[in-house]
Amino acid sequence: MDTAKNPDPSVMPVMAKRCRECLFSSAKIVGDDRREEVLQQCKESGRAFQCHKASIAGEYVVCRGFYDADASLVVVLAKLFGAVKFVELP
Repeated sequence: MDTAKNPDPSVMPVMAKRCRECLFSSAKIVGDDRREEVLQQCKESGRAFQCHKASIAGEYVVCRGFYDADASLVVVLAKLFGAVKFVELP
């Protein structure tokens, strides 16, 4: 899950928009059981879910669907402290 590192730990980079295969969409690339497993792992570890397209590109960027769902304490805290930076993949 944590394949790339965030180059600036003072901000949480988040995808500007959801991708077509977002974990939070009906077109997700994993089944519902795997989705729930991934979300449970994020909750237990306190980490955010990385966008799969960003991780393939070697970038650390939080999934927009995960961010929108407030699916982790780290996301809620980043929002609270204004430490979110919306990014587009090149």
